[in-house]
Amino acid sequence: MVEATASPAQLQKTFADYCGAGKNDMDGKAFAKLAKDLKLLDKKLTATDVDLIFSKVKERTARRITFD
Repeated sequence: MVEATASPAQLQKTFADYCGAGKNDMDGKAFAKLAKDLKLLDKKLTATDVDLIFSKVKERTARRITFD
């Protein structure tokens, strides 16, 4: 297993980069792009899995997620 080390500030900056200009929350499309760009998708983690993860993380009526 490979361990990645990143400070919370680095993680928050990456999150903000994928949110878009002037936004502090992310939609499902940006979340999927983040997973794809990080090369997380393979036979064990599919695009459908990423969509399901996004759905579980967001608030029930929300369409976007925040860093917290």
